Amino acid sequence: MSATGIRTGEALGLDVTDLDLTSNTLTVTGKYGKIRVLPLHPGFRWE
Repeated sequence: MSATGIRTGEALGLDVTDLDLTSNTLTVTGKYGKIRVLPLHPGFRWE
């Protein structure tokens, strides 16, 4: 969490559909429904 800056509540609300491996991004829904798209580190690998 510290590497992305997301809050605990945001992390708990994540779903697998929030992860886009094509564009290497994570879509996070925050306070008041605010949506942020976070880039993932280039070394991130889903296995």
